[in-house]
Amino acid sequence: MIRNGRVVDGTGSPWFRGDVAFSSGRIMRVGNLNPGDFDEVIDASGLVVSPGIIDIHSHSDFSLLMNPEADSFIRQGVTTVFNGNCGMSAAPLNEEAKEHIEEARGVSVDWLSTAEYFSVIESRGVAINLATFTGLSNLLTSAMGMDAYDRPPTEEEVEAMKGMLTQAMTEGSYGLSSGLEYDPQTLVDTETLVELCRVVAWYGGIYATHIRSRDVKVVEAAKEAVAIGERSGVYVEGVHWGARFPSDGKTKHIVDLFDAARERGLDVGFNQVPWTMDEDGIGWCGCGLIEPIIIGSKYIKKGSEFTYEMLKDPEVIEYLRRDLPNRQYGPILAGRRGLLDTWDRFLVAHCEKSPEYNGMNLKQIGQQMGKAPFDALIDILVKEGEGFERAWGAVGITSRWDTDFSLLHPNCSVVIDSGNDSPRGPLSEEPVGELTTRAYGQYPYFFEKWVREDRALSLEEAVRKCTGLPAQRMRVMNRGLIRPGQRADIMIWDPREIRNNATWMNPRVYPSGISKVFVNGALAVEDNEHTGELKGEVLRAR
Repeated sequence: MIRNGRVVDGTGSPWFRGDVAFSSGRIMRVGNLNPGDFDEVIDASGLVVSPGIIDIHSHSDFSLLMNPEADSFIRQGVTTVFNGNCGMSAAPLNEEAKEHIEEARGVSVDWLSTAEYFSVIESRGVAINLATFTGLSNLLTSAMGMDAYDRPPTEEEVEAMKGMLTQAMTEGSYGLSSGLEYDPQTLVDTETLVELCRVVAWYGGIYATHIRSRDVKVVEAAKEAVAIGERSGVYVEGVHWGARFPSDGKTKHIVDLFDAARERGLDVGFNQVPWTMDEDGIGWCGCGLIEPIIIGSKYIKKGSEFTYEMLKDPEVIEYLRRDLPNRQYGPILAGRRGLLDTWDRFLVAHCEKSPEYNGMNLKQIGQQMGKAPFDALIDILVKEGEGFERAWGAVGITSRWDTDFSLLHPNCSVVIDSGNDSPRGPLSEEPVGELTTRAYGQYPYFFEKWVREDRALSLEEAVRKCTGLPAQRMRVMNRGLIRPGQRADIMIWDPREIRNNATWMNPRVYPSGISKVFVNGALAVEDNEHTGELKGEVLRAR
C-alpha cells in the first residue's frame, strides 16, 4: 500500500489525498485504506503518486536489447514505450537487413518477424513495457531490397508489403509508422500510403506519421496525413507535431488542420517533444556534429557509411555545401530563416581535439578561425580524425511559441523521441547523438519547466498528457490511470524537486526528484536508483 500521497490519477482531474493498494501486478483499491490490511506500506507524504509515463514515440527497438534495464528511461519515470517510429522498426527484416543491423549496431539479431522479435525480448527480460509500430522502411526494403532507394514500389511490391503488414498486425503491431523525410520513404506516394493504411484500419490500428516536411512545406505535409486518414479510415497520430524554422506561425495551421478533422469525425491526435528552451525562446535538439550536413544526403543512402576519407575529399565537401538546403536542418543553416539566418544556433558541445571550442556556436568559431561557419565545422571534424562521429553538439530548431502551440493543446501527448541509454555497458560506447540528452531527463524537464517554473500547465494536466492521454490514443486501456484493475505502473515523485540534470556538455546524467517507480507492481527504482528488476511486458495490440 502507498499511503498519504497526493494522487494525480492521469485523467486530468484535481489531485486527491489517498492510498493506493496493489497486488499481483494490478491496482486493487484506491481510497482511504487501513494499513493493517497490507504486508508492505510505503509512506508517500508530501509526494505525488501518479501513473508511470507512457512514451508513444520511442526509438528503443535495439537499445533495449543492449540495455534491458532501460536505465535512462525508468529513472525518469517511463514505464511503457512504443517503438518502431519514423518508419524504422525492429521487424520485419530480410536477411540482408538483419546482417546490416548486426554489423552496424553490434547486436545479435535472432529474428525476422514481429512475433520473433517479441519472443527475443521476452526471453531476455526488460525493465519496462514495450509495444511497436511497423516501420515503412522495413516494409520497403523487405519487399524491394536496395531498389527501394531508387524507385517507388510496383503494384506487386505494394501487395507484398500489404501482406507483411497484415502479418505484423496479427502478431501484435499497433500500426504503421512513416518517416517521410527519410530515404527510402521519400519515394512512397500518397496512394501507396492509403493502401497500406487500409490494412491497418481493418485491424483498428494507428498510422503514426513523421510527415514529409517540418519547415517550409509543413502545412502541405500535414494535409497529406489528414487525407490518408480520411481515405483509409485509419486513426492518425501526428508525431513531434510542430514546425521547425522557418515557421512563420505554421504550427498553428497544422494544429488547426487536425482540430478541423476531428470536428468532421476523423480520429486524429498528435504528440510533441518538450524541446530544451534557452532564454531567447529557442528550442534546441542535440545532434552529432556531422549529422545536420549529411542526414538524407546521397552519401548515406542504402545503409552506407560516411567515412573519414569522405570528410577529407574536396568534391564530397563541396557537394555537401551546395546541397545543404536539402538536408533535414538545411532551411535552418542554409539561409532561409530570416533574422536567425546565421550559424549561431549550431552549438559545439564536445570535441576531443579542439576542446577550446566546446560551448561555442559555429558563428563564433568561424569568426575566430576567419572562415565561413561551414568550413569551420569541416575543420573541426577533420581534426577529430577517425573519431569524428563522436563529436556532438546541438541545433536550435524551433521556437517556444511553436512548441507551446502544439504541446499545450489538450489533444497533444508528451513524447521525448529518443532511445534508452546508459552511462555503462555497450550503449555508453556509442557516440552521443540527437537523442542522447533527451533520453535521460526530458520528462522531468517538462515538469520542471512547463509546470513548476512557467506554470503553463497544471500538474494534473501535465500528468494526463504523459499517461492517460497517450494510453487512450494507443488504445491501451489497462494502463495510464490510477484506478482499480489497472496494471500497477506507478511513480512516486516530488513535484518541487523533479528536474533534469543532463546537459549538452554532460548528457549522460540521471534526473532528480523521483523516489520510486513500479512496473507491473515490481519496484524498479528506489530512491533514484535502479533495483535491477526486469518485470516489463510486451504489449501486443491483439
